[in-house]
Amino acid sequence: FLTGFLDQSWWPDGQYTAPSDEALKFDLDATKMFGFNMVRLHEKVNPERWYYHADRLGIAVFQDMPQKYGGAGVDLQPVFHQEL
Repeated sequence: FLTGFLDQSWWPDGQYTAPSDEALKFDLDATKMFGFNMVRLHEKVNPERWYYHADRLGIAVFQDMPQKYGGAGVDLQPVFHQEL
């Protein structure tokens, strides 16, 4: 069975940007400490190091599709597609 939580990847000292690699690792270590083995990553793509730590710890990642909100024009579509 997979048990886990919704991770919105928010850090008080960096908002949606982790302040360090250790911060990326901390939440995943806590996931294992609480007995979970899965994380649902909510509507964003985390840095590759986050996925590295999840893989190293044996944590399954359910990745939500990122959103392209409102006022983004056609010129931003290539960037959006690249980041998928």
